[in-house]
Amino acid sequence: MFRRGEGQSERLSHPAAAMSDYLLEAFVTLFVTVDPLGLAPLFIGLTAGLSASDRRRVAVRATAIAAIVLLFFAFAGGKLLA
Repeated sequence: MFRRGEGQSERLSHPAAAMSDYLLEAFVTLFVTVDPLGLAPLFIGLTAGLSASDRRRVAVRATAIAAIVLLFFAFAGGKLLA
């Protein structure tokens, strides 16, 4: 997708444009993989008996744990798979 060649626009030849295309593609892939819209009903169901502040605390904690796991595998995943 990011190679210059037949049919590719000149826009992809600019490094900033190629990087923005790459970041957009990575975000969409991550968004589809995590599926926050599909997990929202599950979260609401699992936290139904909690107050709004407790739900917020659970959401922040889950987001922090997910970010730590994501960053760990982003930096160490290549070495683990090698």
